Amino acid sequence: MKRITSIIIFALILFAAGCTKESSGKQDKKDLPDRTTAEAGPRVIAGTMSIVEILDDFGYKNVVGVPSSRHPMPELYAKTEKIGKPMQPDLEVLKRLNADIYLASLGSKPTLDKLFQNQNIKTEYVDLNSYEACLNTIRHLGKLTSKQKEAEHVIQTIEAKTLEVRRSVHGKKSPKVLMLLGSPKKLMMGTKLCYTGSLMEVLKIHNIANDIGNFDKTYVPINIEEIVKHQPDVIIRLTHTKAEDTAESLRTEFAKNEIWQKVKAVKEDKIYDLDSNLYTVSRNIRIMNAVENLKEIIYGETEN
Repeated sequence: MKRITSIIIFALILFAAGCTKESSGKQDKKDLPDRTTAEAGPRVIAGTMSIVEILDDFGYKNVVGVPSSRHPMPELYAKTEKIGKPMQPDLEVLKRLNADIYLASLGSKPTLDKLFQNQNIKTEYVDLNSYEACLNTIRHLGKLTSKQKEAEHVIQTIEAKTLEVRRSVHGKKSPKVLMLLGSPKKLMMGTKLCYTGSLMEVLKIHNIANDIGNFDKTYVPINIEEIVKHQPDVIIRLTHTKAEDTAESLRTEFAKNEIWQKVKAVKEDKIYDLDSNLYTVSRNIRIMNAVENLKEIIYGETEN
C-alpha cells in the first residue's frame, strides 16, 4: 500500500513539474515581441513634421524617430523618440535607433549630406515643394510603407476638395497678386515654383511673378520697380519667425517707404499674412485647408 501511495505521489510531482514548465514556456513566449502582427514596412525616422503628418494620415506605426518641433506632435507619435531639429538631428540618437531609412525633405539635402557623410545612414529625400510634388510624395511614401490604399485615399480626398474649390471660383477673374516671403530686411518674391505659388496656379490666381519673368527658382529677390509697374491688387506674405511682429514691421516699412506707397495693394491696405501652419508645415491632407484659405483670401476680393 505504501508503495502504491509513493508511486501516486511521485506521479503527481512529475505532473506538477510538467505543468509548471509548460506554464513558464507560455509566459516566455508571451513576453517576446509578436513579429507576426508587426506592421509591414520599414522602420523609419521622419525627419520633418511634413513627413510626420503624412505618415500619421496613413496611420503608420513603424516610426521610430520624429523631429523636435514647436508644432503639436500627432498623438500616434506622442511617445516616439525625438531626434532633434530637422536640419541638425542628433547623430548619436540616429545611430542608436538604427532605422531602415531616414526620410527628409529635398531642401535639406545639401546640409544633411554633409552631416551624414561616412555615417552609414540610409537617407531618402522627398519633394514637398509644390502641390503636385506633395501628391507624388504621398503616393511614394504609401508604397514605401505598404500603405498604398491609405495614400490613395489621402490623395483622392485632397483632389476632390481642390476640384470643389476650383469649381466655386470658375468664371471669376482673379486680382493681381504679389506673394512675398520674409521680413522687411530681406523680402523675396514667390514664383509659381514655390509651394504657395503652386497653390496659386491650381486656383488660377494671377501671380504677378509670372508677368515679371520666367523664373527657374522658387523665390527670387524683389524688384520694386517691376512691382510698381505691374501694380498688384493684393499682397500675401509668409514668414517663418514671429509672424505678428514681422507683419507689423513690414506694414510700417510699407507706410514710410515712398516707393511702396505707389503700389495699389499697399495704398488700399490689401495685405494678408498667411498662416505658416498651413503654408509651410502642413503639406499632408490639410493641403485642402490651404487651398480653401487661399481661395477665401484672393477670390473674396472679387465678391460683392
